Amino acid sequence: MPYPVHDTTVYDVEVDPDAPNHSHAYALGMVGHNKRVLELGCAAGHFTRALVKRGCVVVGVEIDPAAAERARQVAERVLITDLDRPDALSELADGQFDVVVAGDTLEHLRDPLPVLRTCRRLLRVGGFIVVSVPNVAHADLRLTLLGGKFPYRESGLLDTTHLRFFTRQTVHDLLSAAGFVTVEIKRVIVPIFEAEFQVDRAAFPPAVIDRILEDPEAETYQFVVKAVLDDGDARVQSLSQEYESLEDRLNQKDRLIARLEGQVKDSEETIAAMAEAIAQTTELERRTAELEARAVEAEQALEAVLQTKTMRTVAPLRRVYGRIRGSG
Repeated sequence: MPYPVHDTTVYDVEVDPDAPNHSHAYALGMVGHNKRVLELGCAAGHFTRALVKRGCVVVGVEIDPAAAERARQVAERVLITDLDRPDALSELADGQFDVVVAGDTLEHLRDPLPVLRTCRRLLRVGGFIVVSVPNVAHADLRLTLLGGKFPYRESGLLDTTHLRFFTRQTVHDLLSAAGFVTVEIKRVIVPIFEAEFQVDRAAFPPAVIDRILEDPEAETYQFVVKAVLDDGDARVQSLSQEYESLEDRLNQKDRLIARLEGQVKDSEETIAAMAEAIAQTTELERRTAELEARAVEAEQALEAVLQTKTMRTVAPLRRVYGRIRGSG
């Protein structure tokens, strides 16, 4: 699969904490070790298992009873409930958790804001939340929309079960409204024309593509965000804004480096293709020269035959014969 998708139907997938460009690895790094974690939408416990390996104690929340039963094998406890219900987390005590994790979950809820506000109450002082959401403004999806299509799929950016759609700004606004301050953002990057929509580059003018790529988030496939409790501390707000500014600059630099690397790769491929074309042309010229040389040899051989005594003797008779046939 050319793009990283969190597929909750794959219950036994092994989470690699060192995987590059992957939401699971980013989220694990943000959570850390030895935390008490509330995991929203734990599925069958594949991410839960990775948390437990890091010394965390996990309480899961899952709507699917069969998946919840499997998650219970590694979690301390699993609540079977619908997060869209107002009382979904009523069994849990205030200030019980160090971290709340919502990995590819918020987009499946009718209204994630009440859930996040409840999670805020369940966090201890110094607690934080880690969420991952897909980016509906990915370049490939924008181009797909320009083509008049909005193709739902079984997984990916347009999963048929998605009820909410996010950009960087909307996830920031949602967390802020719930009483959190963003302190870290990681991105899963999928280059333009490499997501699941199979967009044809030739169908769009280069100016349109260039305009879309001016957005520094155009190739962001998923956002993984860490946000702390907003206690009104102006220093936290200031540091958050400074972090986001620095992080934006770093993201732009990384995208520029990636684009330059892509151009270098394209140039190398072009040079290789030119070298191959030159080699083929050289070979064609060599064969042409051989044929020309053989033609010259044949012409010389024929001229030699025509100059022999026999050919000179027979030539007048051939001319007479030709006139007789013509007069007949």
